[in-house]
Amino acid sequence: MSLRDLARLAMKIAGLVIIVSALSTLPYSLGRLIAETHYPGTLPLILMTIAPAGLSVAVGLALFWGSNRIVDRILVIPSVEPETSHALLPKLEEIVLAGLDR
Repeated sequence: MSLRDLARLAMKIAGLVIIVSALSTLPYSLGRLIAETHYPGTLPLILMTIAPAGLSVAVGLALFWGSNRIVDRILVIPSVEPETSHALLPKLEEIVLAGLDR
């Protein structure tokens, strides 16, 4: 595996983590929505419960499906890559942090 492959894998894992964390909070939000539906103006309540999870899922999907494009913009590999894993670790950390910063 090259550095580019590892970076793509890291971006996909980060996207999946974001999706899972957003979907795991959704039952709590929906339970709160069901408890408060007797108040007038249920549309704002629905938007307040579903919109945060929807935005997080959208970001996770963008990281998962757009990992190739993100890594290609972040990672500039010189013509000769170092082969040792010790030399690749700082570059991989830089890629992950730059990808999560966007």
